Amino acid sequence: MNYRISADAETDLLAIWGYTAKTWSEVQADLYIDAFLVRFAWLTKNKGLWTTRPEIGEGLYSYLEKSHVIIFREKNHSLEIFRILHSRMDLKKHI
Repeated sequence: MNYRISADAETDLLAIWGYTAKTWSEVQADLYIDAFLVRFAWLTKNKGLWTTRPEIGEGLYSYLEKSHVIIFREKNHSLEIFRILHSRMDLKKHI
């Protein structure tokens, strides 16, 4: 299984990078985004660890990566990274 990043998730990653670069450094921002990319690939191989999230949407799953929740779904034998939201956010409101 491979993964695909949705347009919304791409926007989320850019915002996370910008905030992290401004608050800490560009190097730290690059490392954080790299950690997400590694986690996305890992999720494709570890379906048994996905958390179902019917309360935020049918067919959605989540995984906590540091301070962010990765929201994703399986679509056409691929993992679609749907959103990457801060864990303090109201997930249902942003889906």
